[in-house]
Amino acid sequence: MLEREERYFKWNRPSLLAEYPGKFVVIMGDGVVGVYDDKWTAFKTESYDNHRPIGSFLVREVTETDRPIIFRSRIRA
Repeated sequence: MLEREERYFKWNRPSLLAEYPGKFVVIMGDGVVGVYDDKWTAFKTESYDNHRPIGSFLVREVTETDRPIIFRSRIRA
């Protein structure tokens, strides 16, 4: 899922870095449909305000290298 968008991001990272360093881009298919300062605004705006179905777009931070995504849970066994 979203392989096309991941491929677009990977192939276009240098030009995205030149234009949107440190921003969060929203990619659908083979193009950028939005640029935001943070991932939560990107997700909210694209899914709620622009009515794009969840799973139909990719949100990625434009950096030179990928940063690991860390999820923390407060659930205790």
